[in-house]
Amino acid sequence: MTFFEKSAVMTSASEQIGRVPACAACKLHKSCHTPKMKVYGKGKSGILIVGRAPSEQDDQLGKPATGEGGKILRDELARNQLSLFDDCWFTHAAICKPKILAKDFGKIINWCRPNLVNTIHDLQPKVVILLGMEAIQSLIPYIWRADGDYSEERWKGWNIPSQKINAWVCPTFNPTFLAETEGRFRNIVEINKKQFREHIKQAVLKSQQDRLNYSHTQNDPDQIVDIVETVPEIIQYFDKVLQECGDSSNKNEFSGRMAFDFETSCLKPDSKNSRILSMSVSNGITTFAFPWSLIVTGTDSDRIRARKAVVRFLRSPYPKIAANLKFEERWVRSKLGIRVRNWKWDTVLAAHWLDYREGITSLKFQSFVQMGYPDFEHKVSKFMDNDDKSGYAPNQLQKNVRLHDLLIYNGMDSYLEFQLAKLQIQQYLKSKT
Repeated sequence: MTFFEKSAVMTSASEQIGRVPACAACKLHKSCHTPKMKVYGKGKSGILIVGRAPSEQDDQLGKPATGEGGKILRDELARNQLSLFDDCWFTHAAICKPKILAKDFGKIINWCRPNLVNTIHDLQPKVVILLGMEAIQSLIPYIWRADGDYSEERWKGWNIPSQKINAWVCPTFNPTFLAETEGRFRNIVEINKKQFREHIKQAVLKSQQDRLNYSHTQNDPDQIVDIVETVPEIIQYFDKVLQECGDSSNKNEFSGRMAFDFETSCLKPDSKNSRILSMSVSNGITTFAFPWSLIVTGTDSDRIRARKAVVRFLRSPYPKIAANLKFEERWVRSKLGIRVRNWKWDTVLAAHWLDYREGITSLKFQSFVQMGYPDFEHKVSKFMDNDDKSGYAPNQLQKNVRLHDLLIYNGMDSYLEFQLAKLQIQQYLKSKT
């Protein structure tokens, strides 16, 4: 393999999901009245709604959404001048009525997921509304990754511009759950109903916009990230991004901002064996990454020149962006003996005060829910973690990840940090008006 061979790390984990359902393993089609319930509705508005599974009543009648949950859904759609079966299509995470509603349902969803994937590819919806945890679990591993947390609390209310399927994905509550709990938790259910109403409204508004149209090459990491392999190139690229940041012809509210990111051998920089492996920079126009070995090896002249270029960038007056900036700051102080000048934005902190929910602040999650980026990290991130809690134990990046893949991954982090910061700043300014 050559150093500049096309990146393998950016193959999304979702591409491993097959298109053939495992009906032979599931066997539910043998025990229900309406096996493999077909997609129902005309879909005039391009909205695909995904429920949990056919109820007993649905199964007997041969159509979905016949109960109280369906009534709540129809009422909310009617508020937006839409008919459930004229303007939408309806399908399920599991298209056969399950015998047991809880115990093995996760397996059933995995076996049935190809049916939903095939439905989306056949219908090409503009919007996909996911009703509840099981519907979320059915689609998210295909368009992002399987991370285990599919709770309504984490996912409800996001309007995700999925680049994988070119559709807005809008998770919300399961209305059947709202109907079943109304008598026991009235105050909570009323709050959830108001949120459900707003979620449906926003999804309908998305269906009235032009269809998403991401191309397969539009956000190709190999096209976004320039890999730098020599000291003269390092100097050239740092000069380039600094010049672009100072260019008066590019002036806007985001001008001059730059994101940077390190990949390191461990979490903490204080041990003698801790090392920076690579560095990347993005100003939204230019994104580049280079191996840190160019800073610490080679001739004395080259090391001095490369180090000066890095220090000049870090000490420049232009605003800096990072995801969890204390990490980069700590490594800069330890390995270069300086402080970063003019920290401006931390995407992790911003995600937290824009939305207080747990499990949503990471760069990868935010890049997905805000910009629709699929999972670009699975072939790298699995070598980052270990069981040691001290932060000093080495990870497996050097041993198991090609340098090219590491640099692409590193470069995408800076690029996504910059793009996410732009969105968060816009959201912050909007919240102040």
